[in-house]
Formats: sequence, structure tokens, C-alpha cells
Amino acid sequence: MPLLKETNLVEDQRIMPQDVVLLRDEVAAKVLYEATHIGSFYIPKEARQRTNMAKVIALGRQYEGPVKVGDLVIFNSWEGREWPGDPDEEVMLLKPDNVQAIVEV
Repeated sequence: MPLLKETNLVEDQRIMPQDVVLLRDEVAAKVLYEATHIGSFYIPKEARQRTNMAKVIALGRQYEGPVKVGDLVIFNSWEGREWPGDPDEEVMLLKPDNVQAIVEV
């Protein structure tokens, strides 16, 4: 006998960051990982190290600052909230104070 009855009330839907409008002054950024290859050797995602760099993919409506969509930013390790979206990419919601620097390429 199952402990919980099956219902259709809960569906597994993933909301992607590009489908959401940020209302406050937050910055949504995709976290970058180390390179996928060293020479001709492939490194799986589980073995790659997460960096403190991210690419900005969205800005909140109330954000007024120097960061633009597409910029590379450096953020603190323990700040920000992880986006509960696509498991293949890690997106962070950062406050403007969490962004420490803009990387100019």
C-alpha cells in the first residue's frame, strides 16, 4: 500500500531564466566552469571546478548599474542564490553588492 496517493497536482516543470522577468535590482548570471578538455582528454562536469566568474544573462527592472547583459562578472563564493532551473547549467541570482568586478575582454 503506497503511503501517498498519486495526484496530478504537482507537475515537474522547469522554469528557465530567459522566461522570467526579474522585478527587483538582481542580476542573473550563468556560472562558468573550468575547461572541458586538457589537451585531448575530456574532463566530465563532475570533475571540473566551479569558478567565481559568471556571464550575465538577465538584469532586474530596477537595476541601475554598470553591468550589462553578456558581461563577465566576478562574485563572492558564498553569496547569491542558485536558480532552481535547468540542472545542466548553474544560474545564480546576485544582488548588485555581490558583483565584485566586471571582466573586460
